[in-house]
Amino acid sequence: MRFQKLIYTLLIAFFGSIAMPSLQAQTIDETVVKDLKAVQHYALGAQSTREIKGAIMTMKQMQEAGITVEHFEVVIWGKVIKELGSDSEMAEFIRKNASEEMSFSVCAMAMKKLEVSRDEIMPEIGVVPNAYVRLFQLQAKGYNTILP
Repeated sequence: MRFQKLIYTLLIAFFGSIAMPSLQAQTIDETVVKDLKAVQHYALGAQSTREIKGAIMTMKQMQEAGITVEHFEVVIWGKVIKELGSDSEMAEFIRKNASEEMSFSVCAMAMKKLEVSRDEIMPEIGVVPNAYVRLFQLQAKGYNTILP
């Protein structure tokens, strides 16, 4: 009975480790670090909490790898903007984890469509008229941009 319990515990631990992705960020390959050091400005479009958190964690991973980032902007649109109130879990995550080099902006068109006022968005987040145009602007300025 005791042996059977041990086997079950080991099997659960083994299959659990396969099924659950690691919560720790993986290191960035040296070649990638070398390439990324050529650019110091990044922008990412986000329309979910997962993408916002992913942007923040990517920034941390880049900094840990020794990549200098002067500015990293997360441009946000879609229903997720309703989750960006000053007292929200997402606001707490941003305040706790985002680095000084990061800025966040939300799309005014999305705010209007979703009937979200400026007062409903945490004050640390800026407002841009159009998220896509903002990303095009950042790309024109030489930012590496990604739309997940």
